[in-house]
Amino acid sequence: MLMKGDVIEDVFETISRFRRHKFAFTTDIQKMYRQILIDPDQQDLQRIVWKTGPNAEVSAYRLKTVTYGMSNAPFLAIRTLQQLAEDEKSRFPLASEVLLHDTYMDDIVSGAPDLETDDVEHSFSVDTDFSVKTLGISWRPFRDRFVFKVSISIKPSYTKREVLSVIARLYDPLDFLGPVLTRAKVLLQRLWQQRLDWDDVLPKPIADEWKEFVTTMRCIKKVKIIRFILTDTWLRIVLQGFADASEAAYGAVVYLQCFYRNNSAKVTILTSKSRVAPIRVISIPRLELCACVLLAQLVQKIRSSLRLEISDIVLHTDSTIALA
Repeated sequence: MLMKGDVIEDVFETISRFRRHKFAFTTDIQKMYRQILIDPDQQDLQRIVWKTGPNAEVSAYRLKTVTYGMSNAPFLAIRTLQQLAEDEKSRFPLASEVLLHDTYMDDIVSGAPDLETDDVEHSFSVDTDFSVKTLGISWRPFRDRFVFKVSISIKPSYTKREVLSVIARLYDPLDFLGPVLTRAKVLLQRLWQQRLDWDDVLPKPIADEWKEFVTTMRCIKKVKIIRFILTDTWLRIVLQGFADASEAAYGAVVYLQCFYRNNSAKVTILTSKSRVAPIRVISIPRLELCACVLLAQLVQKIRSSLRLEISDIVLHTDSTIALA
């Protein structure tokens, strides 16, 4: 079988494009799998037996639709949706574009530059603190901000398993919390170096650092990221990227600089990425170069994701050796 590549849209790209729209909406396809029929010649392959009770007779059922739990179900659902978008492109061009590029499985996140394009039929008000999950990220529509919620209890002792569980709990596909998570990853690397088992209690020095980290994690709820990255009448867009490294880690961050009237500019963070330095000792200049490579890859990805006309790209590093 020829592997063509992923049919599902990347979460990073979908959320990045979601930030282009002044007016945004989220929705999902109700019972997506059950609305897609299987070819009649293949339906017999989805026969099941079922009993309504312990003493009831066994009944045979033939499932006629895409069934949750089948290994091919996600592909069939997405492929069907994409084919529908292509078939109806001439009749519904706007809807086709949304289905092809602003859909992740059964979730759709999209928008428009104005209400007329959005074709709004109903309006409703929401509480200022109301938030909705947008591909896993909490979004507050009233303030139009991405927010982060984390609930971590402080315990007398921790194990390596619990440390990894806390790190994995922070879902952040655009790495807005990169500086915070990097510190946690550095601590986790030190645990691996000490060859601790999953349920071993952390040594006191590392445990004290981890408790301090968990305490500061409560401040994450104060982090609020602007969703809409453009302005009503923008003139040009510039990507500003920065790369840096230390002995413990290296990273990169990309901002969007949106210029409008009077040469004023709105600057918004787009994404970041950080990596823990390898255990094998590497020189700082080499890590600085790794940070520059990471930044170049990040800019390339964000540029293809946004699909905007970028006027200029400016990348920064304080390493003269990496620039040489």
